[in-house]
Amino acid sequence: MRKRFISRSSIVEIGLVLALSLTALPVTGQTAKSALPRTPDGHPDLQGTYDLATMTPFERLPSDPPVLTKEQAEVLQKAEAARRAKDATRLDPNRPPLPVGGDTTPGKSFFEILEKAGGGAVGGYDRLWLNQGTAYMVVDGQIRTSIVIDPPDGKIPPFNAAAKKRGARTRRAHLGPGREPGCQSPIAARRIR
Repeated sequence: MRKRFISRSSIVEIGLVLALSLTALPVTGQTAKSALPRTPDGHPDLQGTYDLATMTPFERLPSDPPVLTKEQAEVLQKAEAARRAKDATRLDPNRPPLPVGGDTTPGKSFFEILEKAGGGAVGGYDRLWLNQGTAYMVVDGQIRTSIVIDPPDGKIPPFNAAAKKRGARTRRAHLGPGREPGCQSPIAARRIR
């Protein structure tokens, strides 16, 4: 007689299938309050893994408005798709060399800026390592130009004095005695002083 059992990995796989099938169900009858799961103390339960593959940068770029129209977003999304498609083609072996110092032109999109920043003027990160989205985030029906929506300028506010002091204390505790930020050893720290 064969023994039947369910292994732990099978249970995990069954759980994942159930979770995925449940997330595919429409949530049309829910109100905004009941849509979010809640922690025991009533706060929204935001635990989990999120896919942040989006064209929306975390902080708003200086020249961007807070929201885009549907038409503006479509134009930008198509332009980014065209740029990626062009860059994915084979390079012309007879192309002219890059200018001395590399390509220092400003990026036209968030991802172009990100790619240029990753490797300086000569380029850097291969797209394989970037989790690039193909669309902007929509929050409350608005196409946002930053993930940060409060404060209204779309920027993370600077630390106040108490937070700066706490951060400095934490860095010193992690570095250990006699070490300076960026140094590998206490001996190197002494040479720097």
